[in-house]
Amino acid sequence: MLEGDKVVTRYTASGTHQGEFFGVAGTGNRIEMSGIQIDRFDESGKLIEEWPEYDLLGAMKQMGAVSEPGQEEATAGGAEEEREEKGLIDKAKDRLMGQ
Repeated sequence: MLEGDKVVTRYTASGTHQGEFFGVAGTGNRIEMSGIQIDRFDESGKLIEEWPEYDLLGAMKQMGAVSEPGQEEATAGGAEEEREEKGLIDKAKDRLMGQ
């Protein structure tokens, strides 16, 4: 969709998780991730702003890096696993925000 100086793109990307992705080593799992991107251009056609939004949490779940709700097991290490998952999400968020 094109409106004024903005272009909106909705997409779905898929592939096999073979290499490190946001700190998660390759799992061999098939991953599909959808997203939307809004780009703004100046009068000469140069890209000057972009706003990406994609389902990183869904991808992390497909990799096995984040548990689905209700699949957690009550273990003594549960709190530690939760901290590790939060750490992965925070790390991904920092990368997305350019920090």
